[in-house]
Formats: sequence, structure tokens, C-alpha cells
Amino acid sequence: MALLVMALLAGIFSDLHGVLSVVLGTVLVMVFFGLSLLAAHLFGGRRPQALISIFFMSYFVKVLGFAAVLFAVGTPDWLDKPWFLGSAVAAVLFWQGVEVWTFSQQRFLRFDEPATAQRPRPGAGTGEPGVNDDARSA
Repeated sequence: MALLVMALLAGIFSDLHGVLSVVLGTVLVMVFFGLSLLAAHLFGGRRPQALISIFFMSYFVKVLGFAAVLFAVGTPDWLDKPWFLGSAVAAVLFWQGVEVWTFSQQRFLRFDEPATAQRPRPGAGTGEPGVNDDARSA
């Protein structure tokens, strides 16, 4: 959605180079930010308690990977830097907003409650001798 809006704006206020810059900036963000979803899918089922750590490490990889691609590729002559930067920032903000909203709507059990905490003993309350001695002595 952010890609379409920014590409439309670049098409109105710029030329084809602006549109291509918007597409490149947004697609790079989508690829690198998709890595965290892939990591969560691959490792979240195996170790759900480590999901936050996985997201943190994948965020670190995203930032370094994005920077490495930009340095390795360099700046093509046709790249319109303001449109590229603007679309990348808009895509990051849009992605983060949707991700935060989506994850806030989900409920995950992060710890196991003890299964025996409030479980009554067998025969409790039946009047059998020795079954509920602590309650009778009080």
C-alpha cells in the first residue's frame, strides 16, 4: 500500500526515475523486513520463549544487510535519492506500524503455570479418614 501511494506521488511530481527509486527503496525494505517474519516462522515454533531475542537479532541483521546492499550496489545514475529515501522511510514506518498493531492483537502464552498448584487431592471432601486431615485439625 505504501509502495502504491509513493509510486503514484513520484509519478505525479517526478519522472520514471522517481518511480523506479520508490519501487527500489520499498522493495528493499520489504525484503529485509520480511527476514524477521521468516526467522519468527522458522524458529518461533521450536523455541517460543526466544521469540523476542530472535526479533532483536533479525532487526540487527536487517539494518546491517540493508546498509551492506546499499554500499555494495552503490548509487545508480538513475536513482532519485530523495524519492528513494522517502519511500524507504515511509515503508519502514508503515511496516513497523502494521507489525506492532498485528502483534498487539495476538495473545501468546509466554510461561507455563504449574499444573498442580490448585489441584484438589483425590477423595478430598468425602469424609474419608486421613484424606483431609489438615482441614479437620484446624
